Amino acid sequence: MIDPTEVFVRGHSGLAGLTHHERLVFLLSEFETLMIMEGWDDFFTSRWAEHYPEMKTGLSLTNDHQSVAILDDYESHLRTNGVPLESAAIDSFLARQESKYFTTCRDWRDDYLRLSEIRWSKVTSYLKANGITLLA
Repeated sequence: MIDPTEVFVRGHSGLAGLTHHERLVFLLSEFETLMIMEGWDDFFTSRWAEHYPEMKTGLSLTNDHQSVAILDDYESHLRTNGVPLESAAIDSFLARQESKYFTTCRDWRDDYLRLSEIRWSKVTSYLKANGITLLA
C-alpha cells in the first residue's frame, strides 16, 4: 500500500528510502506540484531533474502514452533550440528568452495537467497489477 502524502513527505528527505514504485508516485507528484506552483520548466531546472528519465520510464510502464508524448515534444523543442536536457542548460536557455517566447510556445503545462486524472488512473492500475494499492 502506498500513501501518496506520506511518500511525498518522505521523498523530500531523499529518494534512497523509497521503493521503486514509491519513487514513481513521488516524482509524478513533485512534477505536478512544481509545475502548478512554479511553471512547466521548474521541474527540469530543479534538484529533481536528474530523476526525469526515471519518471518518464515509469510513465511508459503505466502505458500513459499521452503524457509521454507531451514530454517527448518538450524534449524535441529543446533539441530544436540546441538545448541539451540538462538543468543548467535549460535554465540558461530560459533566462535568455524574451516574454514573446513564453507566450508563443506550446503550453505543455496545460496539456499535461489536462491528463492528470487519466495519468493517475493508469498509475493506480499499474500499481494494482503489481500488487500495490495507491491510497486516494
